Amino acid sequence: MERKRSSSPKTRSTRHGSSRTKYDVFLSFRGPNTRATFTDSLYHTLLDKGISVFIDKQGIDVGEEIGPEIYQAIDDSKICIPIFSRDYASSSRCLRELEHMIQRWKTNELEVMPIFYDVEPSDVKLETGVYADALTLHKEKHGPEIMQRWAKALKEVTGIKGWDTKNTGHGELAHSIARKVSVKLKVSCVHISDHLVGMDESTNEVVDLLNVKSKNVRLIGIWGMGGIGKTTLAKVVYDKLSTNFDSCSFISVIREVSQGSGVELSTIDHAKNMIKNQFCRKKVLIFLDDVDHESQLMALAAKEEWFGSGSRIVVTTRDRSVFYKLQDQFEHCLIYEVKELNNLTALQLFSKHAFRSNSPPNAFLSLSEKVIAKTGGLPLAIEVIGSLLCGKKEERVWQDTLKKMEYCQQRDVKEKLMLSYQALDRLQQQIFLDIACFLVGEDKSYPYYMWDDCGFFPSEGIDILLLMSLVKIGEMNQLWMHDQLKDLGRSIMYEENCKDPTKGSRVWRAGEGGPDIVQQRKGTETVAVYYNRYEAPLQDSVLTSKGFIEVPNIRFLKLSGYTLSGDFGDLFSELRWLTWDCLPKEMQATNFCPKNLVILDLWGSSSIDEHWGGWTQLKECYELTKLPNSIGMLKCLVKLDVSHTSIAELPNTIVNLKSLKVLKMDYSDMQKLLEAIGMMEKLEEIYGRNCQELEIIPSDIGRLPFLKILALTKTQVENVPKLPQSLVSLCLSSSAIGKVSEIYNRVNLPSLRNLELCFGKGNDETFVYYKSKRQSHALYISLRMKLLSITSVSSYGGWLHCTRELEIIQFKTLCQIQQLPSSLRKLEISDCSILEVVNLSNLENLLELRLIRNPICDIQGLEGLALLQCLKVNDCKSSKFNELERLKNLRLLQLKMCPSLQTLFNLSNLKNLKEFELWDCPKLVDIEGLDRLESLERLDIQCCSSLRSLPNPSHLKKQKNLRQIQQLPSGLRKLTISDCHLLEVVDLSNLENLLVLSLINNEICDIQGLGGLALLQCLKVHDCKLSKFNGLERLKNLWLLQLKMCPSLQTLPNLSNLKNLKEFELWDCLKLVEIEGLDRLESLERLDIQCCSSLRSLHDLSHLKKQKNLCQIQQLPFGLRKLEISYCHLLEGLDLSNLENLLELSLITNEICDIQGLGGLASLQCLRVDNCKASKFSELERLKNLQLLQLRMCWFLQTLPNLSNLKNLKDFELWYCPKLVQIEGLDKLELLQRLDILCCSSLRSLPDLSHLKKLKMNSQ
Repeated sequence: MERKRSSSPKTRSTRHGSSRTKYDVFLSFRGPNTRATFTDSLYHTLLDKGISVFIDKQGIDVGEEIGPEIYQAIDDSKICIPIFSRDYASSSRCLRELEHMIQRWKTNELEVMPIFYDVEPSDVKLETGVYADALTLHKEKHGPEIMQRWAKALKEVTGIKGWDTKNTGHGELAHSIARKVSVKLKVSCVHISDHLVGMDESTNEVVDLLNVKSKNVRLIGIWGMGGIGKTTLAKVVYDKLSTNFDSCSFISVIREVSQGSGVELSTIDHAKNMIKNQFCRKKVLIFLDDVDHESQLMALAAKEEWFGSGSRIVVTTRDRSVFYKLQDQFEHCLIYEVKELNNLTALQLFSKHAFRSNSPPNAFLSLSEKVIAKTGGLPLAIEVIGSLLCGKKEERVWQDTLKKMEYCQQRDVKEKLMLSYQALDRLQQQIFLDIACFLVGEDKSYPYYMWDDCGFFPSEGIDILLLMSLVKIGEMNQLWMHDQLKDLGRSIMYEENCKDPTKGSRVWRAGEGGPDIVQQRKGTETVAVYYNRYEAPLQDSVLTSKGFIEVPNIRFLKLSGYTLSGDFGDLFSELRWLTWDCLPKEMQATNFCPKNLVILDLWGSSSIDEHWGGWTQLKECYELTKLPNSIGMLKCLVKLDVSHTSIAELPNTIVNLKSLKVLKMDYSDMQKLLEAIGMMEKLEEIYGRNCQELEIIPSDIGRLPFLKILALTKTQVENVPKLPQSLVSLCLSSSAIGKVSEIYNRVNLPSLRNLELCFGKGNDETFVYYKSKRQSHALYISLRMKLLSITSVSSYGGWLHCTRELEIIQFKTLCQIQQLPSSLRKLEISDCSILEVVNLSNLENLLELRLIRNPICDIQGLEGLALLQCLKVNDCKSSKFNELERLKNLRLLQLKMCPSLQTLFNLSNLKNLKEFELWDCPKLVDIEGLDRLESLERLDIQCCSSLRSLPNPSHLKKQKNLRQIQQLPSGLRKLTISDCHLLEVVDLSNLENLLVLSLINNEICDIQGLGGLALLQCLKVHDCKLSKFNGLERLKNLWLLQLKMCPSLQTLPNLSNLKNLKEFELWDCLKLVEIEGLDRLESLERLDIQCCSSLRSLHDLSHLKKQKNLCQIQQLPFGLRKLEISYCHLLEGLDLSNLENLLELSLITNEICDIQGLGGLASLQCLRVDNCKASKFSELERLKNLQLLQLRMCWFLQTLPNLSNLKNLKDFELWYCPKLVQIEGLDKLELLQRLDILCCSSLRSLPDLSHLKKLKMNSQ
């Protein structure tokens, strides 16, 4: 027999990266069946595509044995295509080839793409006699062992997605296969770093957004600051998904293309024409990297119709605004924001660059963590600093690098971030520098007033900074900026001032161990000054007016712990913001009246009273009971805050604050608002939250023409006057108002967007919550009622007019609800204890319906809710849901605690249903149509004890007692099945998109198709009867595995392929003897094994063959962060020498008498040992990072090493160690806070611990 290589002149590289691959494709086939027909057609089609093919030219069936050159040919190929014809299994040569292919496929050395020519996958899987009979004939000649290997290979190959030749012409199928092969073999145009870490989660999130199975066209934006890893993430996603498209393109650095940086501008025009003309009929994947202007995106992807069905366009950018115009052109335009790395991932990335390993050496752990803290989790900075420090072994070099990072950035990092800074105009740059140098953490509204008064146009400026990821607004409205961006701003200032530190707009010197400090005694350009006495003290704590004469342009001044002295009459004409904390009680400055001041902040100055000779923003001034009349002199003051004070009344001179826009008095003792408050005509916002003494809202408030926000809560207000028509947001609550309906006309204001009311007392009308918001030009109103003695909702008709959201809560006497307003979009009815009938027939616009804890037995008009998207029914008595199947727009269906529900009719029409929860419906027997819910992503079934099956209805007719789940919807992302006590078989073979699977408290003894869940990330199996998990080893994306209370489980497959597994919990698996491959789980961070009494070892099986009675744990995965081993009664030895990253170790109720490698756990913070036989803890004294040490019931423990080196130990428990005689070094533990010693009868004495000031001791 002879084989030859046929190839095209064109050579290709492989994404596998093997330099020895010679062939693109190896064809395996049974010659007499297909050589002259389909195989010949496929062979020539592949050649026409430029694909090199290894094929039999003279006949595979000449002889039975195959030589080493055939195995080598398979090894030298990138893709193997077995063509399964009817007689394929009759050839031992074909079976030998297949076995070798599958072995290489399992180790990711090649790909296998099967073709089922004139057989079914079930034939190949040996479920019929077609292949099974042929295999039996080989048994006599080749023996049972070889036959079993071939059978295993045949079964495994059916788990790989392939082609079926039925109903498809040979030519059409050959071209389809050739296209797929061509895409898989294409040369990747992107380079991906070898040092990738922490990409799995973000990659999966972007892949989910892309949803390549959907036929719509999608535009996905990957957005974030410079250096955050947008391009790297894009390359990984591109590499992962490109095989799913007809054509792919990754266009790098669009910004440089558009600027002509060595690339002709015609490139974009050419690409634009190509896209419009060629891509409209193709499924394409296009990545546009580093777009910085909307014009670039409009040129390359302006319209959805430019691209064929299923196409995806992915754009990376720093500027979110580039997508604004595209959002109208693309129905599916989604944005993904790239986040910083967490500390653990950042440390791993840094270690790869600095040490060429996954973790730093113990000696450099602390220094590495300090570097990571400086980088703020920015991948670019981590890589640059890591590479800079690579090979540097002297601590001095590392310390110098850390100090330098305080002043300036590495050039590569700065150049990347400067691109965003340079895209700002001059005023926006000023705002950026202000935030970077001084304002991180400040409430956004404060600097806004300063910038607005200085003409910086802050609304536009902040929006631009937000869109370009240069700043963020926190949940409490505070300004936030990434550490590297702060460093950029300060680096710019440092370069501006490095020649003369006394000049420049923003000057500072870093004090030893303290924050940045500005010291400025001359320089006309200076605009910001910060003096902090406590962190870098000057010679004198008094700052005189002479020191400020040479800084006439200062607009921001922050003082901490200093006194001002002298005549300030002609100074601070440009000052807009003064922050002065810990100021002296006596004001020494004279003529201190900054006339243009808009922000005055005296935070922390709690000693001043009404006699203080100054003015205040007055937050946290608890002793302040009255403001001086001189407060009225601050003509330019924009915001006044007297929150948390004892002020009961504002002085009349407050009306002179003509520029005041915001008045805050939260948690104060204010009793009434100013009578003439209407004279403060610029007032826009009044806040008085939790003003429990407030009794009067003056009628003059109606004269305020620009008042937009009024928030007064928990007051004693009895009467609400006429309010301004300009109000946009109103929040009022009072326990002194009796009849709610009387104030309806007073709050029915045309501009209201948000309205919250809480009134009433006693049992008549306990609570009414009314909220509205205006969306576009339509008023959006929500109303919540909690009324105890009403029998009809119609009495509140005025409130219900135009209502969009209605909550009816605790109507104790309401028995039915009829004719609710048709304007409703959202309705919740809960805790109405006698409500039985609900009529929904009028609610044609309803989007969300919640019926919670009501005895409803009749729901009328459900079929008319054509727009309903969300239906939640909890704890009701209805036995059926008539015409539920007509709710075609339903996306979420939740039925919980419906004890009378017996059946759900055909759900197959619910084509948009994504989430279905079914809990505690004990009488429910059947669910029809579940297998046809194409959009279903999450299915959660719990405690439905009568439910026997979830199959296609056709199955039910034949098998009345069917106890299995099969053919669930292929789109499912999450599946939970629990407490179904008749359920024995689950078929998951159709769930290729499943991410989370939970099987809890069922009688399941067979899980089919587990190995096909290629995307599964989380698997939880509790309390089931499974004895094995076939296919578990193929779940390469699994990161959490939880097996609990599986009493029949005896063995697990080799887990070494689960490279992404991070958490593994194994509880109460009493028959489990061994676990293979655990030592090869490189990503494992947490291992928790409890009550596995038959488990003898957790190491490689090769050791078991030699040491049958081995009872020890050795070579656990080095990446473990947390390890718990408990109730393993045969376990005597434990080797921890590989766990340098371990943070927490718990050993509970084991027979352990020997712990090796304890001293190498340099990162360990928590050690718990309960009920073990160890007589000593060697090298315990080396655990310098240990914070908690707990030793309990260590009956044989006689001695502890000297503990004086455990400088970080805070908590030490020692219980029931009767043989322990002494503890050395205890008196040296300066940070020790808790010492608990109990029932240690041989312990004679303790050293003097009186000098340990933080210690609380319990000793018995």
